[in-house]
Amino acid sequence: PPSHPARKGQTDELYDDEIDDFAKTLNLDGDDQEMNFCGSCYGAGDAGECCNTCDDVKRAYQRKGWIFEPNLDVQQCHNELKGDDLAGEGCNVHGFVSLSPGGGNLHITPGHELENFGKTFHFQDLQDLIKQTFETFDVSHTVEKLRFGRGYPGDIHQLDGAKRNVTDSYGMYQYYFQIVPTEYRFLNGTVIKTNQYSVIEHMRHVQPGSKRGLPGVYFFYEVSPLHVQIEEYRHGWIRFFTSVAAVVGGVFSAMRMMDAYIFSKSGSRRTLSPF
Repeated sequence: PPSHPARKGQTDELYDDEIDDFAKTLNLDGDDQEMNFCGSCYGAGDAGECCNTCDDVKRAYQRKGWIFEPNLDVQQCHNELKGDDLAGEGCNVHGFVSLSPGGGNLHITPGHELENFGKTFHFQDLQDLIKQTFETFDVSHTVEKLRFGRGYPGDIHQLDGAKRNVTDSYGMYQYYFQIVPTEYRFLNGTVIKTNQYSVIEHMRHVQPGSKRGLPGVYFFYEVSPLHVQIEEYRHGWIRFFTSVAAVVGGVFSAMRMMDAYIFSKSGSRRTLSPF
């Protein structure tokens, strides 16, 4: 599929609420709200850029190198949960990513965006910053849906709906995928070129400051040199009649054997009966 930036958010409903509430200030109604809505970036965006969510404004501030102060009156952030309201909340990450056919990885880890997103920390040194990041990052996750191409009849996706509760805040949860290119041919000649996968999971403990990586969820993949072709086909009438004849012949053979067995048993009883 074409590349599309992955989107991170709390829930789709929260995003829709932000659109609806802010659009009311622009006197937009109905289905035209999301189509015509273009939120202000408060001086941090490029010409013509729209910041429709609180995160969009924060990213624009970050690109400029500006500090996003918690007391800024940003309309898009009015519905954003803060402080204790976020306890137990997570991120919903979804989108399309173009992958290299030579293999590679995709990972979700703490990034440099954390520093200006409305929080102020005071650290004595870099080691304290790394330790704080590790201790507050929970890599527990649920894989709702993961695909490496289009779906086809009878396909199996091992990780759909998989929940992983990781108690180690210093952990790297790793998935290793073996991707197998697959071609599915329908009866009408339509062809789907897609991929299947098998996966192995591994949990790795990372000590802060060891320079061996950050806590997070990692997806490593490599493409198999083998290809699989699946083709739909329909048996002809000749095979059908042959199968019917085989079944009927088997029934007659079984009845003949049963008749011979019953006849032999009845003959032996007549031979042994007394005069």
